[in-house]
Amino acid sequence: SPVGVFRVGQQASHWGMGILGNVGDHQSMFGDYQRGSLVERVLYAVPVLGKGTPLTIALAGDLVFEDNTADLLGDDIKGHPRSGDRAFQGVGAIAYRTKEFELGVYGVYRHQERDAAAVLTPFTEKLEVGSFDVTGKFNRPVPGTHAWLYGQLEAAMVFGSTTYVRGAYRAGTSATQPAQAEQIRSYGAVAKLGVVREAHEGDLRWGDLVAELEWGWASGDADPNDGVTKRFTMDPNHNVGLVLFDHVLAWKTARAATIAQDAGVVNRATPGLDLLPSKGGVFGATYLNPRFVVRPRPWLDLKGGVLIAQTTADFVDPYHAGALGNFANYDGGDPRRHDLGVELDLGFMTR
Repeated sequence: SPVGVFRVGQQASHWGMGILGNVGDHQSMFGDYQRGSLVERVLYAVPVLGKGTPLTIALAGDLVFEDNTADLLGDDIKGHPRSGDRAFQGVGAIAYRTKEFELGVYGVYRHQERDAAAVLTPFTEKLEVGSFDVTGKFNRPVPGTHAWLYGQLEAAMVFGSTTYVRGAYRAGTSATQPAQAEQIRSYGAVAKLGVVREAHEGDLRWGDLVAELEWGWASGDADPNDGVTKRFTMDPNHNVGLVLFDHVLAWKTARAATIAQDAGVVNRATPGLDLLPSKGGVFGATYLNPRFVVRPRPWLDLKGGVLIAQTTADFVDPYHAGALGNFANYDGGDPRRHDLGVELDLGFMTR
């Protein structure tokens, strides 16, 4: 319209490098996508200095259909039904965008609730969080060469409270009184720097050699029983490597959640265990991921990478801590051993 852009309907939600909201269609070096963040959204965006100017402000109101935390329709697994999540968001963003440079600030307030199954009295679980995110990227030619330098970063924080996970009982509190809401304090960041060499063949131009380095950091939680959730989990569609986060740690966290709900192990499962599986997202870890692509022809990519990762806090399995009473990692080992290993990736792709 003459006063800005209006968008109404089911939309994908993406911001920055995709560690908070990820649409699931930004090609990554390795890994597969698992849907994306979908919302029923009413959005208004306007270039505040006039049409074609670089500064844009956007405001939106969302009913979340599905993302890494909420599912409007819920689960219908035999023997383990779960009601849908009613998650509402208010979103505000300011972005300055040119062809060579972008900088943006993004804020979200979310209220989320669902009906919880209970032995005696049904009740409603709630989540109230605020998220703040800063992102930027650039690209520029390298003087005297046929190459381009590029970079991108994103940093986010999430804070609030929830009863999806039960908070710890404080000293002096009666065991018959409800526990205080679990506090949420989590942080994550990722940055990428790379260079691409440009090749020519007639009017055809492409990058025949790409080298880049990505670094990421997500806060970890060394004490699941202190009443504060510190684990930051990046959106699973922010793919890093191919095996460690996508499969190994995704399986270990899912296994821990499954065992912790086994009636043969515990009489009554701890609420919030459905949030324990990482689903392939980077959580509680820092990593370095150098990658390269050799593209001898525009239609052929030969690619490789190295992933080196460590935890950012003692690596504690909530099942061991809650059900067994001992602090151990997901393999039952010493949680103070922070090394997650080294992964080597190779692949090719044709178009």
